[in-house]
Amino acid sequence: MQKKTISITILTVLILLVFGLLNVVLAQDAVRTGLEAEFGRYKAWSAVAEDKLFIFGGDIEEPHPTEYYDFTTGEWGKYEMESWPPGGENSAVVNVNGKIFCLAGETEDGQNKKAFIFDIEDGEWEALPGEASMGHIDGGAAVVGDKIYLIGGEDDSLSNEGFDYANVVDIYNTKTNRWELGPECPLPRQDTWAVAVGSKIYLLGGQGGNDTDAPNDNVLILDTETNEWSEGPSLPYTWETPRAAVVNGKIYIMSGKGEGGYYIFELDPAVSEWKEMTSYNEITRYGCGIAVYRDEIYLICGRNMTGDPLNSIEVYNPAADSYAE
Repeated sequence: MQKKTISITILTVLILLVFGLLNVVLAQDAVRTGLEAEFGRYKAWSAVAEDKLFIFGGDIEEPHPTEYYDFTTGEWGKYEMESWPPGGENSAVVNVNGKIFCLAGETEDGQNKKAFIFDIEDGEWEALPGEASMGHIDGGAAVVGDKIYLIGGEDDSLSNEGFDYANVVDIYNTKTNRWELGPECPLPRQDTWAVAVGSKIYLLGGQGGNDTDAPNDNVLILDTETNEWSEGPSLPYTWETPRAAVVNGKIYIMSGKGEGGYYIFELDPAVSEWKEMTSYNEITRYGCGIAVYRDEIYLICGRNMTGDPLNSIEVYNPAADSYAE
């Protein structure tokens, strides 16, 4: 009888602990601010590595040094030397196995086709071998395993209108330091965004990929195992310069130009249906950085809807949110 009483007591305590933890999660604000970078940056690029949030980029006419937020100490730091991404404006910055890479973009000398790796200790970039077959200015970049996929965007040899954007998928293998080619993108566009869930890459919205060169709501999915493209669930709105991130196997899209930029939507690939979240970003912004740390999404700098550069950072916690329906 005594053993049974002890078991019931332990079970009761465990249940209370579970409910207590659940209440803590539910009590959290789904969107919060507080962190502020030193510099306001439009077309900012961000990545998390070694428990630090790195912020690159800004207007090419007024480059800023790279700064970073140390999650372990709660302090900001920056590099004394200028450490603007060598790809220039509209480049892509991604994390592959804890290392930060920069690809695509354009500088005053023209488009960039090379890949660079960032030395976190001294804040310098190193050029890597070879180059992409096309420019991917304002294209999408996603990581699957050791490989970085560059999709869409502008190339200097193209008209960059309608359907005429970079349709070649250039792949940089960070393990072999070699470039490869993937299957051509059927509806290339610019001002788009790409994320990977497992072995599949989702290309989200953007401008072009249609007769009128207008913003679109199109979602394309590249299966990197079969090298085949398919149509995904259309976005709730036409969406230019969206930003998206993946947390626990689900895609969250937010910010950007157009009506969609005022909302946060979730896509569970298993359900294949976009769902509107209850929360909204506190400041509607575009041209911002995005990164994930400990299952929270950081939306970094960019511009507000009146064109002012922002240094604010918003943090979105998907676990603390729920659907609007």
